[in-house]
Amino acid sequence: MAEELHDALQINKDRGRELVGRWDRIHVLYLRTLNENWRQYVNYLDEEVSKIFDQVILSNLDTETSQGKIFVEGSLANVKRVQYLIDQTSRARHMLDLNSTVMKTMTRSSAEFPASATPSNTGPMRSFEAEVESIMGECQVHHKSAESLLIRATSISQHLRDVIAMRNTEFMKTMTVSTVQGNEALLELSHKAVSEAQSMKAITIVALVYVPASFVADFLQMGYVSAAQQNGLVVSATKGLWVYAIITAPLMTVTMGIYFAYELLSRRFESRKNKTILEQRFHIV
Repeated sequence: MAEELHDALQINKDRGRELVGRWDRIHVLYLRTLNENWRQYVNYLDEEVSKIFDQVILSNLDTETSQGKIFVEGSLANVKRVQYLIDQTSRARHMLDLNSTVMKTMTRSSAEFPASATPSNTGPMRSFEAEVESIMGECQVHHKSAESLLIRATSISQHLRDVIAMRNTEFMKTMTVSTVQGNEALLELSHKAVSEAQSMKAITIVALVYVPASFVADFLQMGYVSAAQQNGLVVSATKGLWVYAIITAPLMTVTMGIYFAYELLSRRFESRKNKTILEQRFHIV
């Protein structure tokens, strides 16, 4: 057991000496790890943009109100998602650009390493330069991919906005047609109302002509007033006429009073109702 532990410690020491002797491997490992993460992140953004692209291409422009509402809501959600992806892609492109600048600076600084340095340092330095050049090339590839992805996402965003604008145009056109049809129906109803009003006007005029004559005829048939031809036309009234007048006048007064009271109460109730509605709507104290 002690021998195995001693061997393991010896192996770790040897690896440590090798790692210290080749300091460039730590930096290269770190840079490659970062570069690998960038590759995965750019691929993730590309997959998300492709999903939205498939949804946009496979969607139909529906002019129905209910389904169109769902379509517009989905489009707005996609616009927000695409805008988020555009922002993330722009940031990724900027960071990749900064990484490329840093690696260029590192390469430039390593190139200025003194030529009189010991071979033990010159070898790792040249190896480090080659590795950095390779990583920088991969970083530039990721940068180009991010630029292409940004162009795609921007194009999809513009397409979504155009689709929403087109959908709104179709919706407004449908609403305009419905409004025109409603106005035509209202116009037809107005013509019918005018025709009915004219008919009622004619009936009222006829009533105004015949009602007084009918009232006089009915009143004379009651027998309270009589006319005789004695040395001219003699009109006489019986005592029952006073009874008719005494009963009719109060009854007419009560009837008209009830009517005016009903109108007054109706107007007050309507006024209070409107006031309550205004208070509830505008919170008027």
